[in-house]
Amino acid sequence: MRSLVVALMACASLAWSPGLRAQGPPGADAHDAYARGTAAFRRGDYAAAAREYAAADSLAPNPVALQAAIDATVLADDPVFGTTLLDRARGEPRTDALLSTMLTAERKFAHRVGRIRLQCPAGPCLGAIDGAAAVAGESIVVRVGSHAVTLEA
Repeated sequence: MRSLVVALMACASLAWSPGLRAQGPPGADAHDAYARGTAAFRRGDYAAAAREYAAADSLAPNPVALQAAIDATVLADDPVFGTTLLDRARGEPRTDALLSTMLTAERKFAHRVGRIRLQCPAGPCLGAIDGAAAVAGESIVVRVGSHAVTLEA
């Protein structure tokens, strides 16, 4: 009996070890990111909340997390990240609440963002927009205004 108790205690300690706990059940990381987003939202850090909610949605796509991320970008007044999230939402199943949030964000961010797409007529090229690497052929969302664009082919 004593060896059974020792074996059970050893198994329990292994189950709670950091290496095994990190793997956790599927969606645990998304749940943690969502919880961090909620904590940030409650303290008024809407930019951090948007990032965490978006991370939760990336880990386990969910219209509630995506809606929360878009709502937070509206409150944070971040049209670039908000437009990126709107692009993501357009390709996903949407609830009525998510659609309503999308319309609100689109109205708020309208005419405040644009897109830049670098094109190279001859293969491989490197590009940057405002010092950040940009992949040729991909559309990059930017605020309306002047930008430094470099392209090396």
